[in-house]
Amino acid sequence: MSDWLSITHDAVKILKGEEGWRGYIYDDYDGNRIETGQTVTGTPTAMYGMTQFLNDRVPQEIFLQFPRWGDMGLALYVKKIIEYDLLRFTELLTHLNHARLVVLICMIYQLGFSGVLGFHRMLEAILAEDWDKAAAEMIDSKWHQQTAGRAERMAEIMRKGKL
Repeated sequence: MSDWLSITHDAVKILKGEEGWRGYIYDDYDGNRIETGQTVTGTPTAMYGMTQFLNDRVPQEIFLQFPRWGDMGLALYVKKIIEYDLLRFTELLTHLNHARLVVLICMIYQLGFSGVLGFHRMLEAILAEDWDKAAAEMIDSKWHQQTAGRAERMAEIMRKGKL
């Protein structure tokens, strides 16, 4: 696998653009700020679309590369995806270059590990290194219906293997 810090940097850059920053807690169902006592329809979310907040110690290299608190939190979350979720795809990792690893990280960030596991045909296409089919499977999904622009951008990176 490529250098994790470099992968983290590229994933953070993409996720910041895709998620956008909100310095308050909001309901991800409608995007409205959550006020005290309000009923929440979706999931309480903040910063760069983060639905959980991390209390982990920040490694020095992340602190140095991402000095702004929100960026640091996002980088730490991406590092957790690399260390825990991405490594569960061991069979796939040898087939993915740097850019395609970043796509998988971004998908796990948005959909969760179990959500990405639902992309059976995409994962099979990755194992076969059939990048056109992997990209087509990303487009032929509920994910694409919900976030078309984002899914198309990620599919194009998967297809070309370049950021």
